[in-house]
Amino acid sequence: ATSLWGLGIGLSLDQPDSWGGLVDLPAGADAADAAVLDGLYAVVSAGGGEDQVALRAQGAYGRRMERAPLGDR
Repeated sequence: ATSLWGLGIGLSLDQPDSWGGLVDLPAGADAADAAVLDGLYAVVSAGGGEDQVALRAQGAYGRRMERAPLGDR
């Protein structure tokens, strides 16, 4: 699964006009499962500009980088 995600990232850089996004489904999820489809619909229809999302039972998670505070030196 990780290699497919990496391939998707590479394609997004190579073909930005054709880029649609990546969605990571929970392990063992059935694509026809109503909860999975509801979560996917919620992410797509929200229009928040997310192009990489992980759907989990707790919600949808977008990819973020945050500055971490430096520890005591």
